[in-house]
Amino acid sequence: MYFILSLFITSYSLVAQVNRTETVRFARGTSGAVLTRTLAARGSNTFVLNARRNQTINFTIGYDFADGDLEGFLKEPNTQTVSLNAAPKAPHEFKIKRTGNHQIVVNNKTRRRVTFTLYVDVE
Repeated sequence: MYFILSLFITSYSLVAQVNRTETVRFARGTSGAVLTRTLAARGSNTFVLNARRNQTINFTIGYDFADGDLEGFLKEPNTQTVSLNAAPKAPHEFKIKRTGNHQIVVNNKTRRRVTFTLYVDVE
């Protein structure tokens, strides 16, 4: 019984690491953050940040290998529609149309772990 419970907990932990969501918090007095993360094979990370209408979100997905390894996109609050497709390495700018929690999603399209850095600021 202990073995089965241990296996279940381990399996749940692995699944939890494949698709992760985290809130972006800026240090007091700043409007930007640099976040380095490692994605599991075929995993994703969703970064949630709050922004107000007429602000601008600037972000870059920094990655040292093939562009096709990662895909990124931005979604506005209360929608599942992709508002901006974001290739790695290129700077992206998005003018906020709707106040609320915006999501920057980074997907690993490979069968291996990859490390990337998200550079993000809200003006």
